[in-house]
Amino acid sequence: MNILPHVFGALALASWISSVQVKKKSNILILQLLANVFYAIQYFFMGYISTGLMNLVSVFRCYTFGVNAKKNRENPFWLLCLILSIIFVLAMLYCKTFLGIIPILATILYTVSTWQNNTKFLRYIFVVCSILFIFYNYVVGAYVALVGNLFEIISGVTSIIRFEKGKNISN
Repeated sequence: MNILPHVFGALALASWISSVQVKKKSNILILQLLANVFYAIQYFFMGYISTGLMNLVSVFRCYTFGVNAKKNRENPFWLLCLILSIIFVLAMLYCKTFLGIIPILATILYTVSTWQNNTKFLRYIFVVCSILFIFYNYVVGAYVALVGNLFEIISGVTSIIRFEKGKNISN
């Protein structure tokens, strides 16, 4: 077993779990940008090009949406449409199996959830996508990422509970 992809999976996991524990959207997106870089490297090393490409689209998404969040600007609708179009084009070119739909669906859900400003919705989507990726990572043999998905679910649920305790989480 090649250990290198799993090292990048562990780095991605640390970044991703940290992302749902911060309050500001711009900080969430910075940590997720880093996580997506590591996940992309992991999946490329494992030969899952479509999934790696979805992570690269997510890097672009996190960067552009993060810049807007840091400047307290709304993400324009045209930008959402552009990123979704890129996802669909890459999906048509590289998705070869039914299993390949999972990272595409997750990327679409993450894109829509990070496009808007409701961090509560964002955290719920993180949990849903982590559940989707448990199945995907099991099938493709990304076992560190699979364990990470379990931690992501626990971390996501914990952050939902923590931020919902009488606090406004739509920052």
